[in-house]
Amino acid sequence: MSSANKARVTSLMARGLMTNAGLHAVTAARQDGFWSALDDVDELRVPADLAQALATDPQAQRNFERFTTSAQKATLWWVKSAKGSETRAKRIAESVRLAADNKTVLQR
Repeated sequence: MSSANKARVTSLMARGLMTNAGLHAVTAARQDGFWSALDDVDELRVPADLAQALATDPQAQRNFERFTTSAQKATLWWVKSAKGSETRAKRIAESVRLAADNKTVLQR
């Protein structure tokens, strides 16, 4: 869950406005890992495999580091959301190729 949605949940709970259905959804999200699934993305933590791929192309790495926060998050989410390792590898390669051309995954 994104940090913005976590803030909304916290605010609703603090004001006593969270419904029972909402409370159950939050409990389920905390139990199944969805609650923290986007923490790495929100904190702009680049996974090791993406970092290694970017390191092979200094221009791509420089460009990626200069992308806006939202563009970096979009890339990180796109890589993280891949269901399989083959898809993830393809997304990493495409992210590096785009970054080398100073384009984000939002521009693909």
